[in-house]
Amino acid sequence: MLADREVRISHALTVQRMEEFLSNVDDLTLADYLDWKEFTSQVYGLKGRNRADDCVTLTANMFHDIAGKRYLERHFNFDSIATVKQLVDDVKGAFLEMLSENDWMDYKTKRRAELKLDFNEQNTYYEIVMAAEYWMQDRAFQKLDKLNTRDKFDVSVSEVNAFYDGSQNLIAIMAGMLQPPFFNVSLPRILNYGALGVVAGHEITHGFDDIGASYDELGNKNNWWDDRTYRNFEWKKQCFDVQYGSIIVKDVHVAIDGKRTEGENIADNGGMRAAARVAARLAARPSEQFIIAGLEDYTTLQYFFMHYAYIWCGSTRRATLLNKLATDVHPPDMYRVNVVLSNQPEFGKAFGCQKGSPMYPEQTCTLW
Repeated sequence: MLADREVRISHALTVQRMEEFLSNVDDLTLADYLDWKEFTSQVYGLKGRNRADDCVTLTANMFHDIAGKRYLERHFNFDSIATVKQLVDDVKGAFLEMLSENDWMDYKTKRRAELKLDFNEQNTYYEIVMAAEYWMQDRAFQKLDKLNTRDKFDVSVSEVNAFYDGSQNLIAIMAGMLQPPFFNVSLPRILNYGALGVVAGHEITHGFDDIGASYDELGNKNNWWDDRTYRNFEWKKQCFDVQYGSIIVKDVHVAIDGKRTEGENIADNGGMRAAARVAARLAARPSEQFIIAGLEDYTTLQYFFMHYAYIWCGSTRRATLLNKLATDVHPPDMYRVNVVLSNQPEFGKAFGCQKGSPMYPEQTCTLW
């Protein structure tokens, strides 16, 4: 039975290379390495760990539903749910318009893409941890012979996070995300679209990036693309590889890996395009006009772009930046702002930039 079962292995090439590597490592070397990793993670250079903090973290990670319920009861503003649902629906509607308007997809593949837009979401420490592990493993094995469902996701609602799960064709915005700087129900709507709206668009676009494109509307790995349309897709996304890959990051003089960051770059740009489309409509309505004290000279649409930049404000240490450039699938934060906005002609127009200037270039990268 097991020999006949077809399974999908995530990161199959990584697993294969790890197996090849381990086959050439002797047992003593491997044991020494594992001992050293355990030592450095538990003892070396660390202060005494707080057992109470460990218990809270493990409980929240392993018992998502229970911990999430407590978080929602104590900290979540349920009045914001309708506002967030409307925000996501607006951005999804804008993405659907962008999808329908593009001229590089055939009719049949567009219809399949539209279907994808129908997203769905003991007594001792040792014994408790082991019981939780057994329960999680048992639940995983129970899923082996079952088709995908889209009614569960294994993450705590209290996390400050949003994600797309290709295997379930599911996008989720955690309750922990519904707080400043990403969302504030009392702010003008267009500011929330510049933050959480772009995040929602980002996750929607992940369903159509270099990885998400290989999953169908049910979350199964399946080729639903017309051959010519997929070649167009491959050609258009290379623009982002070249654009980001040509950037030498200031201070460290290291280039961004355009290929490794490809999926996130596609999602950043697609998410901004969808949210900006909604923002432009809001900015045209008299009822949506407002003024921020100290920034009276800016327009409502300019506020939208400025608020997007605001959520990425921060300072990164040189060592951290080098590590991100070597391992992270996201580009450094400043490029998630400047490159993304330079690819939006609406930004250049809103700020009166000269055509051909760095933030309003003649040529831009666009996929969705």
